[in-house]
Amino acid sequence: MKPKSLLTLFILTLCLSTTSCIVTRHRAKPPHKKEIPPGHAKKLHGKKSAKFDAPGYLKH
Repeated sequence: MKPKSLLTLFILTLCLSTTSCIVTRHRAKPPHKKEIPPGHAKKLHGKKSAKFDAPGYLKH
């Protein structure tokens, strides 16, 4: 074979061998959203009582 065709065959083989690799990327976990304590929520909303912001309070 001619040297030019060997070089072309080599480059083609090299390109095909590198494209068959599978690359996996792991996504970073999103930061955990922390709930603010009832006392802080009370201060933010300007309320007098923190009982309405407590996790166990359900008003029906």
